[in-house]
Amino acid sequence: MTGPAADSPDGQARVRQGRCRFERCPACGTPTHVHPGIDGREIALQPGNHPAGLLPPRNLRHLSHGIVYPGADPREYGTARIEHVSICLSLPRPAHPVLAELWRALSLRAACERNANRR
Repeated sequence: MTGPAADSPDGQARVRQGRCRFERCPACGTPTHVHPGIDGREIALQPGNHPAGLLPPRNLRHLSHGIVYPGADPREYGTARIEHVSICLSLPRPAHPVLAELWRALSLRAACERNANRR
């Protein structure tokens, strides 16, 4: 890890590690990993790998040398990353059952974090 990056105008500290930046979603406040995409735009990924066979193909992403690419990476043994927007808590619960379960789990984690911060 290279340490904190410049503070953003919204006051959220951002941390960089190589090409990855750890950042809270401005809409829902949950942690994301921000990487450059193949088109140069920044893409917020949900932390962790997920079983590619259970997710809609349009939601699958993979990392190669710190850059986000569409689709699952065959070298990852059937796992893939998903964009945070697929399960962002500021959006309605996804219709796809696995994405809906990931959304629910994220909402529970966010609620636990909020409760812990109140103590």
